[in-house]
Amino acid sequence: MSIYSGQISFSRYRLIGDGKVSIGEIDRLSKKYSSKPVKIDGVGTKEMTYGWTSVGLDEESSDAHWSLSEGMMGDGLLLRIRIDQRKVPRQLAKSLFLAKIAERADEPKAIGRAQKKALWEELMGDLRDRALPTISYLDLYWQFSRSTLFIFSTARKSLEIGEELFKKTFCRPLDMVMVKIGPPLLSLDDESWKGDKLTAKIDALAKLVPSMDWIGQQNLPT
Repeated sequence: MSIYSGQISFSRYRLIGDGKVSIGEIDRLSKKYSSKPVKIDGVGTKEMTYGWTSVGLDEESSDAHWSLSEGMMGDGLLLRIRIDQRKVPRQLAKSLFLAKIAERADEPKAIGRAQKKALWEELMGDLRDRALPTISYLDLYWQFSRSTLFIFSTARKSLEIGEELFKKTFCRPLDMVMVKIGPPLLSLDDESWKGDKLTAKIDALAKLVPSMDWIGQQNLPT
């Protein structure tokens, strides 16, 4: 969801690690996963693709001038993901598939399951390559001073996209851990997220809330 849609809902994450990064470093890291210019055809067979884009009016930044600096707001950076979806009507695909099967009805050997699967995948790939894209946007806000990330959505698929792209773009290269803030982590203040205090707090909460055992798998820094 874009914050310019007039409705705001968000999910909040804590970024654990050094977290010190310049806008130049952000540009360098994000360029690798930037969204490609919109094309009508010849884009491949994927149903969905996504990548970083500028928050400005001219979202198609060239490789030579790639920068997300237009998103600088207050003590943080507004980030935007462009999501391109190419959906094929199921009934259309089914009709075309049955027609292709009928064309091969006179063959001496019946079409096997593996052949049908390959034929279906080939057909869907061809149809997706011809389908017009539906474009949507997902906004994030990286608040540097509090090591916090906001993803402006609560929808499962949108959060999966935001989390996956942010982690591989920034968390892994910058050695950060991204932890979603929800009950009972909402009770932690800024001081509690630091070093040994965080580990002790998590251990205490885990004894009260068994479902928090997953946090121990996040390789939290000490």
